[in-house]
Parts: sequence; C-alpha cells; structure tokens
Amino acid sequence: MALISTLTDTFSGTALSSKWNASIPPTPGGSTVTVGGGCLNLTQDVKAVSVYSADPYDFSGSGFYAVFNPPIMFSVSGGSFPELSITGSTVTLKNNLSTVASIPYVAADMGMVRMMFSGSTMTAAYSKDNITWVDIGSTTVTVPTNATLQIQVGVAGNTGRIHSFNTVENRRDVVNT
Repeated sequence: MALISTLTDTFSGTALSSKWNASIPPTPGGSTVTVGGGCLNLTQDVKAVSVYSADPYDFSGSGFYAVFNPPIMFSVSGGSFPELSITGSTVTLKNNLSTVASIPYVAADMGMVRMMFSGSTMTAAYSKDNITWVDIGSTTVTVPTNATLQIQVGVAGNTGRIHSFNTVENRRDVVNT
C-alpha cells in the first residue's frame, strides 16, 4: 500500500485527474467540482460536494499537506476518522466528531495545512512558507493503513480551492512553534 505522502497533484489542465473521484449530489442549481487555473475548485450549492482519493493509502508514519483557500475540510476514512476543517474564521481539528482544537483562521499565516501521522498520534499544523509550521493540535488515533482521503466543501454558496497537494517535499525537519 502506498503512503499518503505519495499522492501528489498540481491540478493542472481542465479535468480532475484519475487520482481522485468526485462526489457531487444531484441538486437544483448544482454543486460542482472543476479544475482550472492550477486549482481544484469545489463549489457547493445546497449539499456538500467532495473529492476523495481514488485509491486507498497508508497513513502510518506519513502525512499530507495542501495549499488552499477556505472553506475546505480534509477527512480520513477508517481508523479514528480525523478531520481538519477551515472556514473563513476558524480552523478546527476533530477526532471521532469531537473537537480536539479550534483556533482563529488567519489567512496571512495559514496558506498551507498538514496532517502528519506518527505512531498513534496525528498532528495538524499550518504554515505560510512550508518552513515554519505551527501546531494546531494533536490527537490519539488508530492510524489508518488502508484509507481514503476526502476533501470537501460543506458551506452552502461557497467555493473551496486546493492549489496543490503534496507537491513539495514533505519536510520532517521543519521548525514547529
């Protein structure tokens, strides 16, 4: 099973790559998943719209990060179901639907987020430069070794964007503050 850190995408072109599957509920007016301008665009009408990895991945001793514009949510199937959501005002880390940490969203400081898995601990962090990372929080999880990653917009009338996914070296030597 491949590590989640091997799933990369720059969202070039105009179509969703075969690395992802889209889940678009049938609604009047319609939610959409598009690729354009080097971004994955998830636009929600009434019901949540999402993409998820086409293949399952091993999250143990690995992790992922993304460059994004909110609102956006990352969740992992299997294990303890960790979730990181970013709205226009709040960043929230949950585990099994229980809030672990919640901090104000500051756009100038939070251009990237990551979720790293080590042993039975999952840590979420943010960065503006991919060098200095600030922990949002950590939680004990059953680390999934055969799970999919879901990226979702759950705020009606909004578009979340992912500019890149794991496209720069995952740095384990970063400074955490």
